[in-house]
Amino acid sequence: MNSRFRYVLFDLDGTLTDPKEGICRSVQYALHQMDIEEPDIDKLEPFIGPPLEDSFMEFYHMSKADAEKAIAHYRERFSSIGLFENMVYDGIPQMLKRVKEAGCYLAVASSKPEVFVKRILKHFHLESYFDVVVGSELDGRRSKKEEVVEEALMQLYALKEADLKKGQAGWDKVWLNGKESASLRNTTAMIGDRIFDMNGARAYGLHGVAAAYGYAPEGELEHSGAEYIAATVKELERYLLGEEQPVSRDSSFLRAIYMLVPFVIYELVAELLTWFGMKLVDFMVGMGNGELSLVIAGHSATLAACIRVVALVCTAAVLYFLYRRRDVMPLRRVGAIYYGWTILAGALLAMGLNLAISNIYIAIDGDPQRFAEATVHVQVPLGLAVLLYAIVTPIAEELLFRWLIYGRISRFMGAPLAVCLTALFFGFFHGNLLQGIYAALMGIALALVLYWSGNFWLPVVFHMAANAFVYLASALPGRIYELVIAPFNSIVFTFAGLVVMAYLYRRLRQ
Repeated sequence: MNSRFRYVLFDLDGTLTDPKEGICRSVQYALHQMDIEEPDIDKLEPFIGPPLEDSFMEFYHMSKADAEKAIAHYRERFSSIGLFENMVYDGIPQMLKRVKEAGCYLAVASSKPEVFVKRILKHFHLESYFDVVVGSELDGRRSKKEEVVEEALMQLYALKEADLKKGQAGWDKVWLNGKESASLRNTTAMIGDRIFDMNGARAYGLHGVAAAYGYAPEGELEHSGAEYIAATVKELERYLLGEEQPVSRDSSFLRAIYMLVPFVIYELVAELLTWFGMKLVDFMVGMGNGELSLVIAGHSATLAACIRVVALVCTAAVLYFLYRRRDVMPLRRVGAIYYGWTILAGALLAMGLNLAISNIYIAIDGDPQRFAEATVHVQVPLGLAVLLYAIVTPIAEELLFRWLIYGRISRFMGAPLAVCLTALFFGFFHGNLLQGIYAALMGIALALVLYWSGNFWLPVVFHMAANAFVYLASALPGRIYELVIAPFNSIVFTFAGLVVMAYLYRRLRQ
């Protein structure tokens, strides 16, 4: 068994252990002692990772002296109670065991005081896996991540190079940045869940590997300079052991393949199952009597819709089971009220954009009938149409575009670019020019909802509402339908949809 790296440095909080309760409740206690009340410990999650002094000064505008007092209060509780309000992430001991057996030298490099780090590792029976454990000092020395990484590197490399002992000439910052250490640094990785860990890796030219299951705010890791982002402990283990092939940020070809493989699978499975279903119907017609052939011929559109439903359900299931462990679906909790606003935004924008595109097309072409022929849906029973267009299709397409393709693009290129690229791809996916323009515009809205919320189901609901509203509007009685599609209504619906989107942005990004 071979490892991708020879030396591996791990952050502690948010990477090996989940320390939320212990850290946040100890911060809460410290704030109380400083006459600041914060009843919601979820708001204290940003304290997990960076040095405490920086966090107290940044988030509560304390002076350096007050921050030092707050840290003293924090340690009153943390040293006796908070230290053990902690848990090891599932799979961590097994991962450390396998990486250690692969011949790696392992270290912990944490901004937490070293005395606490060692007590936590001993309490959870993890200390035997590590050759080196480095943290900050209680007096505030070595609190920056770069300083912790520097000390951990010196101790780790000293274990390997017997002629280079810690403290001797050469083991200093200049040596660590020198050419003679390049081969060592090229085989060393820093694993962490925050941008501070990646900054520590970059300071010494190490491979930065980010743990997305930790406590980084949304979008932080994508812009942290990490060369790989592991969504789960198991994915991190596979990557360290060389079982998960990396996608280089410098290789556009490999990166494109990585991003588009789910699309290829989607198309192959969906189209093959649809083709097989249609061939099965043809076979039944050939084997049946004349009456059966007439019945099938009279319901060909309904049968085709049923086959497409089955094909898309199976395709969605294949994507989910293939990637559920590899690509973590974003499911940040949001209130039920947001689903209502999302449904309203999807319905309004869909109707407004449809009307705007139809008005532009008719103005250029001058033939409303040709536009109707280009955009009309195949007529099938209403219930089946709703199932296909408003339930199954949105789920399957969101699994592909907003979970897998958006997730993979944002991992390597950042969320803003992922919003634009998935929208363009979504437009091309829909084939003809009219539907492509509409789909690209809606794709921007769908990706923004995911980006703002961090919850996969909101764009699914948005997509369902958009498809359902547009399809059901076409079934309205003639006079009412004519009122709904009046040209001016394109502006009304679109503007109202954008207002609701702006409201969603303001609430979701708070």
